[in-house]
Amino acid sequence: MTDVKAGVEYKINIEGNSFLLDSKKFQLLESILDTGSLTSAAKSINVSYRTALNYIEKIESTLDVKIVNTTKG
Repeated sequence: MTDVKAGVEYKINIEGNSFLLDSKKFQLLESILDTGSLTSAAKSINVSYRTALNYIEKIESTLDVKIVNTTKG
């Protein structure tokens, strides 16, 4: 028998909306919390800034809530 793992490890529920996080997205959110920087967080989990930003945008659009404040510079 083959073990199947879906890759989803965490779930965010906000006001009836939910988003399933794989470990990479969860690590990104943790790292943003720790570093206060999307750039630093992306580097720490070995993804590009653009990929990290896409992860955040997807989570925010699905949950219909802003989870990360971004500023230029």
